[in-house]
Amino acid sequence: MPAASYAAIFGAQGVHRNWPGRESALSIAAPAAASGVVALGFVLEPGIVVHSVVIGLSLGASNNTCTIKPLVATLCFHQMFEGMGLGGCILQAEYKFFKKAVMVFFFSVTTPFGIALGIALSSVYKENSPSSLITVGLLNASSAGLLIYMALELGLSSKDIEMLEEDKRLMVKMPELELSERTKRLRQACFKANYKRRRTLMS
Repeated sequence: MPAASYAAIFGAQGVHRNWPGRESALSIAAPAAASGVVALGFVLEPGIVVHSVVIGLSLGASNNTCTIKPLVATLCFHQMFEGMGLGGCILQAEYKFFKKAVMVFFFSVTTPFGIALGIALSSVYKENSPSSLITVGLLNASSAGLLIYMALELGLSSKDIEMLEEDKRLMVKMPELELSERTKRLRQACFKANYKRRRTLMS
C-alpha cells in the first residue's frame, strides 16, 4: 500500500497527526506492508497453478460426455473467479511488468496444459488406481493448504487490522507514540482475531 494511503489511515483512524517522526515512520510502514502483499501473491500463484493443472487433468482424462459438459461450464466460472482474485493480488503488489506477464501467462496456460495432459494420458490414466489417487490427493492437498492459508490471511487482513499491526511495530520503535481510543479498541479486536486464527489453525 502506498505511503499516502497509510497517511490517510493513520491520520483519520488511529495515530494523532502531530506526533514527532510521523513521516519517517510511515516511510518504514509502507514498504513493510507492500512486501507482505508481494509475498501473498507468490503464495497464491503456486496454489492456483497446481490446482488448475489437477482440474484440467481430470477434465482431459474424462471419457463421459455427460460429465464433461457441466464440468466445462463449472470450470469457466471457477477460473474466472480465481483469475479475479489473483489479478487483484497482482495489482496490489505492484509487480513490474515482466513479473505480471509471467504470472498471468502461467495462470492462463496451466488449465489447458492439464487438459492436454489428461487427453494424452487418457488411455493409460486410471482415475481410481492407487497411484493416481495418491498423486492427485497430494497435489490437491498442497494446493488446498496454500489456498486455505490465503483465505485466512486475506479474510483477516482488513485495513483496520493492517493499521493495528503497523501501530504495534511503531509503538515498539516509538514508545512515546499516542494512540486514540478508537485505535486502542481496534487493537483489542486485532488480538481477538489473531487468537481465533491460531485456534482455527491448531484445531
